[in-house]
Order: sequence, then C-alpha cells, then structure tokens
Amino acid sequence: MRQALTLFLFPVLRVGLLSLLCLPGLVRADISVATTIRPLQLIAEAILQDHGEVSVIVKANQSPHQFSISPSDRFALARADIVLWVGPEFENQLSSLLTQSEASLLTASELEGMTLYELSEESHLGHSIDSHLWLDSGNVLRLASELTTLAAQLDSSNATDYRNNLASFKASIDNTVMTISEWLPGSPPSTELSTSQNPMSFVVYHNAFQYFEKEFGLEHEFELVRDPENQPSIQEIIETRNLFASQRPECLFVEPDANMELVSTLLGDYEIETFVVDPLGYSLDNGANDYASFLQSVALPFKNCLSGVQQ
Repeated sequence: MRQALTLFLFPVLRVGLLSLLCLPGLVRADISVATTIRPLQLIAEAILQDHGEVSVIVKANQSPHQFSISPSDRFALARADIVLWVGPEFENQLSSLLTQSEASLLTASELEGMTLYELSEESHLGHSIDSHLWLDSGNVLRLASELTTLAAQLDSSNATDYRNNLASFKASIDNTVMTISEWLPGSPPSTELSTSQNPMSFVVYHNAFQYFEKEFGLEHEFELVRDPENQPSIQEIIETRNLFASQRPECLFVEPDANMELVSTLLGDYEIETFVVDPLGYSLDNGANDYASFLQSVALPFKNCLSGVQQ
C-alpha cells in the first residue's frame, strides 16, 4: 500500500506543480536541485549560486540511515530537476523513493573517477564501501564537475556562469586543502605517510573519517564501535578497554550523535581528551555556508588535538 501511494504521489505532485508554474505571476528558479545531506547541499549551492534553488532532505538531528521523509521533502523531490545523493548504501531509507523520481539522479558513489574506500573487515553494516566519500576533496571536485555539466545541459543560458562557479569552487577547495595540510602533522596529500611518522595518536567513535584521514596522512589507532546502530557485545567492550590500556591514545573523535553513555562504558577508567567532529556539517556556524568552511570545521578538532587544545 505504501509503495503504491509513493508511485501515485510523484506524478500527481509533478503535474500539479507544473500547473501552478503556468499561472501568471509565478516564476520558477532556473534549476531546482534536491540533495540528501548538507555537504551535498553546500556543493550544489556553490555551483548554482543565483541561478537555482537547492533543498536538503535530511535535516539536523536526523540520520541519513534512519529517518521518516516528510510531505515537504516529497514535494521538493517531486519538483527537482536534479537529485543529488551519495548512494543506496548510505541513504538506504531513500533508495526506492529516489529511483522513482523523474529528476536526473546524480549518484555520487557511482560516478567514474571517484575515490572509494572499503570498510574494515570487521564492519557489520552489510556493505563493503565506506560511503563518507564527501570528506575527500578530490571526490568533492569530481562531484561538483559532474553537477556543473548536468546543470549546463539543463540550463544552457547560464552554462558559462556554472562553469565559472566551478572554477571558483575549485580554487576555494584547493586553498583550504593547503591550509589544512599546514595544520596537520601528515605530509602533503600527494605523498604517503607511514603510521610510525604520525605523531598524533587518536581513536574514533566509528570509522567515519577514513577519507579525510587518508587525504591528510592520518590514521586512527582503532574505532570504538564497528556499527553505531548496534550495541557492542560484552566481549567487544572488554577488547576495546584492552586496546585503550595497551595503545594509550591521546584523543577521541566522536560525532554529535554519538552514544556518550556507551563511550563512557567503553572507556572504563581510561581518561582521554574528546573532540566532537560533525561529518554532516550541521554544527556549522550560521555564517559558514560554504564547503570550504565545512572542511575546515572537520579539520579543526584534529588540529586542536595535535596542539593540545582542550575541547
């Protein structure tokens, strides 16, 4: 019944919207892009600028893995020219809905030329690809380039502006990557860094920052939980406490929605400086509405850990 209702809603919403847009006095933005998470929203806004509108489906305090889509979200998807998402492994709740959309579907994980990393062998997530691909600047630029091409095809009158916006976006990301490379102990992104050269000993709540770490020559010692959606077993808790005792990490990085009660249980008596890193960008200051600011917000806690700055 639910699937039948979904199939019915998309054509009805689109037909109804097209009828509204034909009314006198109603002017539609050049291009409408629906994105699933805020990092993708920031990329799309950088490319479209004043020539379109960008919406985001997964709001703050929601999980892209588990959430209920609202009527307004369905409306945004129905009227979108382009839908930008990571892929079915990440936004699994949206997969069937997005593939029914009549919009051009841009799936980041399936783009040619993207750098993709596998999850650890111990992961229980049911798929092998780490979906946090937007934390790699090369992937971001590849995705922005593909979006630019698609936007130029749909709105050829503003194609030059979209390409100019892409050039500006690339310059901004390149400058930000250089800044972060100076902040962090790793070598420049183009060279390899052995673990023995890494002066920053840290652990993560779960393996959400692999793309960022690899780009900037970092590597976490271990992760507290393999799957944040499931509670670890007693044996896993004991193993984690033993790892803290033997490896003595200096910093712990957690996401805003981390289960801190579970973190406390896993730590036991071990004391560690804890930093919050938001890989979805919903903790950004109101004035920071660009991808470069988001990337710096991810890097800053790592810099503070290295510098001994307390959270």
